[in-house]
Amino acid sequence: PPRSTLFPYTTLFRSRLALIHVGGQGEWKDPVNVQLERRVIAKMLSLPGVTAVGVSGKPVVASGEDFKQTMAHYRAVGRPTVGLGPEPMDEIVSVGYFETLGARMIAGRTFTETDDAAKPRRAVINRTLAKELFPSENAVGKQILSAFDPEHPIEVVGVIDDIKDGALDLQPIPAVYSPFNQIPKRDFYVTVRTSQSAEFL
Repeated sequence: PPRSTLFPYTTLFRSRLALIHVGGQGEWKDPVNVQLERRVIAKMLSLPGVTAVGVSGKPVVASGEDFKQTMAHYRAVGRPTVGLGPEPMDEIVSVGYFETLGARMIAGRTFTETDDAAKPRRAVINRTLAKELFPSENAVGKQILSAFDPEHPIEVVGVIDDIKDGALDLQPIPAVYSPFNQIPKRDFYVTVRTSQSAEFL
């Protein structure tokens, strides 16, 4: 059956998704992690029936205490902020991640291989955060700041629909996605979309 979509969310058709945990040997932000990520993605894409592959720092949906650790405060540059600002989910994802999940772009673009450590920080945010930080404007091209790194503004290059996985009555949460090429992690999760049931991988 086709993947289901309930506006304004992107919902995940999980029987066509497989999740693999990869543990590397490099340190946090070590470029060797990018090399490993690219080798893993290339290997997965070579498997029969695999149609898309994406990497993330956490599983597609984290929960409980693990989920809380992925939250960080953000604010829009040059705008008044109430308290510390919104506290969106903070995730690191690779090129191809949004395409693997079937996430719908609302504005701007997804990440490319050129969004690397040599470039200024970049991010994709979801619809909910865009409405909170830029309620009457296009968020693309604007800058945001993380409370963890207030010295380095982050350019918003894209806005995606809220990604839902779970009960349809759950409220969406704001989210910030950073490119893996800029913040490569030693341990990461590979999400694989297949043309058949994931159990055949």
